[in-house]
Amino acid sequence: MSRIIINADDCGYSQKVNSHIEAAIKQERISSTTIMANMDDFEGAIRLYNEHCSHISFGFHMNMTEGSPLTYSQELLDLGFFKEVEGKIVLNGNPYRRKVLSKSARQAIYSEVLTQAHKIMDSGVQFSHIDSHHFMHQAVFMIPMLPKLCKELGVAKVRNYRNYMPNGLNKSIRTLWAKMIRTQNSKIIFPDVFVDYQYFYECYAKGIIYHKEDDCIELMCHPGGIYTEEEALLMNTDCEEKFNCKLINYNEL
Repeated sequence: MSRIIINADDCGYSQKVNSHIEAAIKQERISSTTIMANMDDFEGAIRLYNEHCSHISFGFHMNMTEGSPLTYSQELLDLGFFKEVEGKIVLNGNPYRRKVLSKSARQAIYSEVLTQAHKIMDSGVQFSHIDSHHFMHQAVFMIPMLPKLCKELGVAKVRNYRNYMPNGLNKSIRTLWAKMIRTQNSKIIFPDVFVDYQYFYECYAKGIIYHKEDDCIELMCHPGGIYTEEEALLMNTDCEEKFNCKLINYNEL
């Protein structure tokens, strides 16, 4: 039987997002979530952790694409990772995800990510795993940084590359990413499969199966976000019954 982790991204993004994540926790529609350190309702995310960490997993949602950074780097401002808006420094979307960066720029990014992680940990959170906003941890320049970050934070589990697809070149490239990460830190553990909730649901409904029977599959969802159809499916579907699987969290991986 397959094992499925349903992870709600963006915990801490806003009060609305946090309230929808909490509803999904209480209805047992998700088994995991990941916390952002630099968004509007960080305190609400910590409350959710304190109230629900005994039965779902809480990970680190690193963020270099939205909100305000917790550190400052003139080089990242010059490169466009940061921008100034009405006198305030903010993170600038996701235009440089695949760029090769200088050593000093990579160090500045690492410093920002590490500062975010420590802010959450200093609030008493013990991370189950690491993922990122807008898939930033999958960027080329993160390949040497991610294994180092896992070692420094004492976290072994990481979201895989989106790989729910037929065998072929694209899947091979995405498999190579995980191998490159593991080459630098052999203790890192990935779920076998990573895919967004709605796409998996739609494939399953059509009888399209890209996973093996004993795979561990992570399904990503965004309660309270812009994906209203996805949330409707999530909140009205018994995962274990629908997908003939066992629902687990990252602590059980």
